[in-house]
Amino acid sequence: MVHLSQTPTKHTPNESPPRSSASTSRSLLSNVTIWLLAPITISLLISVHTWNHWHAEVSDLLHPSQPQSFASSRPSGVFPVTYCTECSDGTTKNTKRISLDLVSAQPGRHREPDVTAVILNWSRLPNVIHIATLLCGSLLEDVIAEVFIWNNSPHKLSTDLFAEAGCPVHKLRIYNSPSNLYFQARFLACEQASSQLCFIQDDDYLILPEVIHALRARIGEASGPTNLHLLPPHELLSSQLRVIHTDVGVHTSFAWLGHGVMIHKPLASSFLSLIHHLNASDAEVKMADNYFTILSNRIPETWFDQGIELGGGQPFTVGVEGDERNKRHIVQAGHYLDQLLISNDSKGFSNVNQADSSIQEITAQAPCAGAVCLVETNIHILPDTLEHSCVSAADMLMLEERNARALGEDRKAHYLAYPLSNAVDGSTDTAFRSPNISKEGDFISIDMFSALGSGWKMLEMAWLIDADTEQILQASDFEYAMDSSRWAPMGHELACVDTDVPDTQSALEVRYLRECSIVMPSDASSARLFRARLKESLDMHWRVYEVWLRGVWSLEWTST
Repeated sequence: MVHLSQTPTKHTPNESPPRSSASTSRSLLSNVTIWLLAPITISLLISVHTWNHWHAEVSDLLHPSQPQSFASSRPSGVFPVTYCTECSDGTTKNTKRISLDLVSAQPGRHREPDVTAVILNWSRLPNVIHIATLLCGSLLEDVIAEVFIWNNSPHKLSTDLFAEAGCPVHKLRIYNSPSNLYFQARFLACEQASSQLCFIQDDDYLILPEVIHALRARIGEASGPTNLHLLPPHELLSSQLRVIHTDVGVHTSFAWLGHGVMIHKPLASSFLSLIHHLNASDAEVKMADNYFTILSNRIPETWFDQGIELGGGQPFTVGVEGDERNKRHIVQAGHYLDQLLISNDSKGFSNVNQADSSIQEITAQAPCAGAVCLVETNIHILPDTLEHSCVSAADMLMLEERNARALGEDRKAHYLAYPLSNAVDGSTDTAFRSPNISKEGDFISIDMFSALGSGWKMLEMAWLIDADTEQILQASDFEYAMDSSRWAPMGHELACVDTDVPDTQSALEVRYLRECSIVMPSDASSARLFRARLKESLDMHWRVYEVWLRGVWSLEWTST
């Protein structure tokens, strides 16, 4: 095979958080060659049995009666090592692969599970069982310590109903609530968790195992208790338009929890204490999701998600009435935050951030599908002209409306159609596109969360792109690092080849995408961060269909 780099050129009450209605190559090389992909953190070229086991474990989660959005959104096979059909000696098609996260693939990298997953049940029991199956599966055995099913339904649940989920007795916990506590139940369950971390999600959403791994890795690096949210593009846009600062020390925004959130347990306990301290009404306490992020007085870290909607049941937020209810509670949360800060009454509640907001570089982030990694960019996906200063936190929704008008319908449509998550979703039909022309200093990076390990040789960073982005990459520096403070050059030339993948985003004649790659130095296996950084502004837009890493595994490894 020619080496690639050398080739010439929602819901019923309680289950899901109320949401707005605006939605949504080689052969085996004697069993020692493995390709590392960023859309698949690790592609171990091993056996049909192992790949089939992984594929079946995830694909079989959908109940036959449920919408097939999950199955249709996942790749039919493993992500390819290359999209260049002329870059192989013909044996690639006979190679079988399995994707595993890097931690489980290398000896000595296993960790003890330390996350409690919290799922509310009301009327979507089949969904809850499917989600429990995933959470209890082998792909998350070193992350999920306990699956806590809080049953808000009057119909009692028992462990027998979850027999098909395959959860060990010690891992599954069911609580039949005497009454429907709605979203307050999430925080009560987390407060009672056996671990110090909680993963919370709705019962009409499927979160990929690799994304849960990424959340766990990221939150493990936090300097203190925090919360990390997954959001689909329309909800993430809303959260960004709602970012608000006031003279009395407000610096907050709003983010739903149901698309997936990882939080430290002490934040749940502190939040419950705070909302009772505020003498919130029973209705307000039950609508806890509307209050949590606002009252934390911090801008939550939010990622574009790779989630799969399961559907089913009757949405909790339906029509004008549901939207107006959500708005009332969000405004009330703003009033409560103003009250806390003006009266200096927030001390003693660890969930309320007391520090001044710091100005940091604005980046967009998205977890990889198929891989435990995070893609990040400083390319501005929103204009710098948006306003975030107001008199009161209760003005958050008014601020959002003002920013939405300033953004305009065309820019909003672009944001929703070309999110960063498209660059690592495993699909050649989607792409991340910058809204503006490229600027000096633009970067796109991949964070693998830990060093790749000495077993990796001939590492490459690869891109599936259009012709304009090829020129951008040709004008970029390629770097790697163990942490973001010390970057080293990859030191090789970018090599690009043709593919037979059509450019589905092109409005002109039929065009085909290009695949570019760059070889890394041998010590890049000790790095976790990899990026392309533009050296000069160019009059063209970024358009990235996929970005990933690949390499050769040099240690003997056999499947089980």
